[in-house]
Formats: sequence, C-alpha cells, structure tokens
Amino acid sequence: LIKVDIAIPCSYNIDESLFAQRRKTKMDESLKKRFFKNDMLVTYPKKAEDKAAVLDYIMTFIDPETTYSEIKLNFVLKKVCEDFPLIRRELVDNGYLIRDSLGKAYNVNPEKLNKE
Repeated sequence: LIKVDIAIPCSYNIDESLFAQRRKTKMDESLKKRFFKNDMLVTYPKKAEDKAAVLDYIMTFIDPETTYSEIKLNFVLKKVCEDFPLIRRELVDNGYLIRDSLGKAYNVNPEKLNKE
C-alpha cells in the first residue's frame, strides 16, 4: 500500500473580515466555551439541542447566496473545524445544506435560513 499526498491548489477568495464579524454572532457563551477553542470547534456535542446551536453558528460562515462545490465548502468549514467532513455531513443530514443529486454542489436550505 503506497500513500500519496496530493495537494490541491485552492485559490478561493474568502473575506477574512467576514469571518471576524460572524465570529461575533450570538451564541451562548457557555456553549462556546464547551465546544470551541480559539474559534475552532474542538468537541462535537451529543445533545440534539447543543448540536443545533453549534450548527446554527457554523452556518453563519456560509454565504446563503453561494453555490458551493465540495472543495469550496471544505475550505470554508476548515476555518471552523478540523473534522470538516463530519460537519459537512451533519449540515446536510440536519437539513441546513441541500446537496445536488450528483453530490457535487451544496446550497443553503432556504427553510433553515428563514427559520427564525
């Protein structure tokens, strides 16, 4: 078995100031302290209510007007969590994101966006 590391060049322009603004988004400080360290998700919650709060917060980093390729979505999610495949799956499974039939494009679910 040969392990080969392939670097995929990624040149997505992500406005870092947008991330800074969104990190100020309302989230219960006790939840932030329990699950985040230095603005990175370090522990994924087990309780459904805590999961929903964490996923709501992560969704603030995703532009609702953008269609994301898997690579671009991964790039954004890596800014919030090292285990970005888990978070991507959770966002889709919990209805925050809609994946196209080929599994190559992701969009924000408008029903989740307007839930408040």
